[in-house]
Amino acid sequence: MGEGKYSDQGGPHSGALRAALRAQTNDVLDAQSIEGVGTTDNLSSVIDMTPEQRKMIAGAAVLNLSDDGQDYMVLLRSTYRQTIRWAGKPEKIETKDKDGITRLSPRGSFALWSEERLGKSKPFDAIDRDTLRILRRALFALNSVERERVALEAQKKAEAEELHLRHALLDAARASSLCELASAIAHELNQPLSAISNYVSACPQEFKNAGIDMPPRAVALMDTAVTETARAGELVRRVRDFISRGDLKSEFIDLDKVIRQSVSLALVPVDMPRLKVSLDLDADLPLLLADPVHVGQVLLNLSRNSLAAMEKSQTQQLTIRAHPQGDVVRITVVDTGPGIPDDARRLIFEPFHASTTKGMGIGLSLCRSIVEAHAGRIWAEPSDSGAILMFELPIQAGLDDEHG
Repeated sequence: MGEGKYSDQGGPHSGALRAALRAQTNDVLDAQSIEGVGTTDNLSSVIDMTPEQRKMIAGAAVLNLSDDGQDYMVLLRSTYRQTIRWAGKPEKIETKDKDGITRLSPRGSFALWSEERLGKSKPFDAIDRDTLRILRRALFALNSVERERVALEAQKKAEAEELHLRHALLDAARASSLCELASAIAHELNQPLSAISNYVSACPQEFKNAGIDMPPRAVALMDTAVTETARAGELVRRVRDFISRGDLKSEFIDLDKVIRQSVSLALVPVDMPRLKVSLDLDADLPLLLADPVHVGQVLLNLSRNSLAAMEKSQTQQLTIRAHPQGDVVRITVVDTGPGIPDDARRLIFEPFHASTTKGMGIGLSLCRSIVEAHAGRIWAEPSDSGAILMFELPIQAGLDDEHG
């Protein structure tokens, strides 16, 4: 449009000017606005400007791009300058006619005109305003589409946050139910376990009263039954305490021993003639600062799940590995069952998600809680056949120095 064109470039002060213009000219330009376009060719008469700013910018147009007036565009115009060549002597500015009246020469008139034009831009004529209104309508439409997109994204985000909160509440409710369930199970099991221990302990005396000598093997089995019953009661109590309060009773444990005991216990009720069990345990496993009962519970649950998954498999192979990996010990449980579907792998450690066809689905959730309480992590690896479950427990710093 030639000199005095529309521009949003006004040097280092143009951004502040645009903000000030919208803040200070809201009533002035909006009152003069036609179809959302307000203009002025003398900006300094509307807002306060420094001499430096007046040299750069003289006129402005404000385009409202939303019905609420929150979105707008400010276009700035520079000072309108025009060069006119005048005839006459430069030093001869004033003359007096024969009547004694002082008159300005053409150069003098131009000087006054130039001073009058200082700080003003080229006026916004009808063509300029029509152009601005067309531009404003196009930008208004684009801005409306953008606002609708932003509003839709905000709505989706709010819905996602609401869904996340709902899931969090459900998880909290499930966790609370799990605690209540654990307490109820512990309460109900403690009585029959105590009764079993008492009955078995009373058997030798009953045989003695009847004048019957018990075989040494039977006495040993009864003693073992009493010991295992007491251990089962302690396990139930400590699992209940952990779920409800997160209690851990850590000590330096021999992981090799804990693994072998847990696998042996898992195999007790199993009737699988074709089953092969392989233990690949590092000969130099470090001592771990952990709760032996809870770590044993993790291994017991993982082993039982694998055994249950292989009941109908042609190949029945349970493999357990334990090897140091940097500052952690990694324990791996591998079976030859049907495996874990990809879409279920990330859910198997959630409460009430059954990993096998049996149970309530709290075993692996409990495993995750125990491992994480030990500052470790547990996960399922993808596999073409069977299931691979791993968990890691940290090796305590300075253990070798203290315990050889």
